[in-house]
Amino acid sequence: MEAQVTPTQVVDSAFAALTRRDWPRLASLIHPTALDDLRQETLGLIILVTEERKAGREGGGYNPRDVVIADHLPQNGSENFPQFPGRPTISELASLSSGQFFVRWCAAVYRSDSDGDLVSEVLGLQRRMIGEVREEDTLAHVLYRRESRHVEMGQLFIDLPGRVMVMPLKRVQDGWKLLLNDDLGWSVDFMQILHTHPIWSAHRLKRTTRIAPQATQLPTTPGQPGPAETVRKAFAAFQSRDWRGLATFVDSERLAAFQREELGYLVAWFNSKTARAQATREGISVFMLSYEDSLPPEAMVAQVAAEKVSIFSGAPTLGELAHLSPVDFFVRWCQAVYEVDPEKGPGGGKTELRREVIGEVLESPVLAHVLYRSDGRYKQPWPIGRMPLKRSASGWRLLLNDDIGWSIDLSMLLNQS
Repeated sequence: MEAQVTPTQVVDSAFAALTRRDWPRLASLIHPTALDDLRQETLGLIILVTEERKAGREGGGYNPRDVVIADHLPQNGSENFPQFPGRPTISELASLSSGQFFVRWCAAVYRSDSDGDLVSEVLGLQRRMIGEVREEDTLAHVLYRRESRHVEMGQLFIDLPGRVMVMPLKRVQDGWKLLLNDDLGWSVDFMQILHTHPIWSAHRLKRTTRIAPQATQLPTTPGQPGPAETVRKAFAAFQSRDWRGLATFVDSERLAAFQREELGYLVAWFNSKTARAQATREGISVFMLSYEDSLPPEAMVAQVAAEKVSIFSGAPTLGELAHLSPVDFFVRWCQAVYEVDPEKGPGGGKTELRREVIGEVLESPVLAHVLYRSDGRYKQPWPIGRMPLKRSASGWRLLLNDDIGWSIDLSMLLNQS
């Protein structure tokens, strides 16, 4: 690899190799540790699934990282694995180096006949580099957008420019190497070939491409804090449980959308009492809720406005919560979710965590991303926290993420109530 190649250029080269199906070139751009991890996890999973199927079982919990591969080869090494081209035996796969194994893994997971599944396709997705943040001299994080696809009501929706992804890289003697993420080398993609499933006939679906509108740049006051400094101040308010102070650092439109989303979830929660009780009796541990969050708050809760939300202080009704301003609702939500005993809800311990900002990337004059680490949550190179921000006339403001303002924290608290 040429000298002075940046992390962003390495990631760009990796995705170019992915598109060409040049698996040896792609493998050369990945860090040896990441290749070793992928080999261990995949072989461990293959062995565990093989043993289950031989015993007449399937679908149990797997922990492939704990499998000592050599210990299982005498009993299972001669078994063929048809999901890989050429139907190699497990022993043949185990004899490969991590780099060679990755080449075979890619040929299996990103095989040409997977093009029929346009929903889970990886190779053909559009990707656009945003920028990079370097952490110390040997670790970097490249941000990029990846086209999103999903099927809804018989239509294939293609969203552009798509979701933001983060690719971590580590420097070695011959340059930067990828550590992989949930876009490239993702174990879930392998699971899709391990357990056969029907492929969407996506070619027959109506396609709708949705391009996100560009945010309008508004006049700003010189000297306002930048994205990283804004996030640091928001973290300080969060740690001190100054919820109203935290709200001043959140984008006003996001606060209004947040209120609608959370009220929509609460309405669905109350409307699903009977169905949830039946699921519990039948031993179903996962229950998905579908809800509407596009209506005004008062209209959304009209049918269940008198229901009391006991997890909020004072047990207000849904109607009372709907009449709050977005700021006041956010304050009440934070009090309920983050001031609870950690044993009752995961949000209860979040204010005790120390968050350290790594750096910022400007995607546009009005959109930024701040990367950070947090005690007990982001100890490894991947993943790290990413806080998106939008620039308004008041300055940079948070758009919230899966750390602060995460709906799952509320749902888990409700499950414990």
